[in-house]
Amino acid sequence: MLIAPAGALLLLGLYAGLVLIGMPLPVFADRLAELHAPLLVFGFVGTLISLERAVALRRAWAYAAPVLLAVGALLALSPAPPLRGGRWCCSGCWPTSRSTSRSGAANP
Repeated sequence: MLIAPAGALLLLGLYAGLVLIGMPLPVFADRLAELHAPLLVFGFVGTLISLERAVALRRAWAYAAPVLLAVGALLALSPAPPLRGGRWCCSGCWPTSRSTSRSGAANP
């Protein structure tokens, strides 16, 4: 269920990259070219890695991270203020960091 938005964000990030290098493609969002990296990093990679962590933890709260990251990346494309998507992505990073500290992988 959460892999589909990640796949859509991968395609949007690749499309934004093509717009960024100057391909003559229709642009459906004003900020599309400048969102190439956030779409791929937070939207695609962040969603998939946090989804993998959530599956490994087997805890319902861990699924908040991939949902927040995917929604944040999609909100960044909307006509909403640019910081709104960034806030959702930052919120999605908290459950991921919590899952890392709980698993013992990041303990010094």
